Amino acid sequence: MQTTVTPVLAPRLDVGERARQERLRRRAELGTLSSWHRREEPNAAESSRVYRAFGLLRVDGTDRTPEEVARGIADIVRSHVPHRIEEGNSP
Repeated sequence: MQTTVTPVLAPRLDVGERARQERLRRRAELGTLSSWHRREEPNAAESSRVYRAFGLLRVDGTDRTPEEVARGIADIVRSHVPHRIEEGNSP
């Protein structure tokens, strides 16, 4: 039997422009910028506009650690997804 999963919630990770530029600067210094960065950076403003148009739930990572962002996303998911125990699964 195949199970279909339909997203109930789709978050969009976001960060303020100053923080974004600082993170990119640090990655450049460390030599860890991805090839995605080179392709996307010239279109960053347009990409942001398009992603905002999808109406996804914005999760702001400005001034937050990756762990804090992950906890925030988990909290949002827990608060939006109906909880139910299906037969054979424990809580």
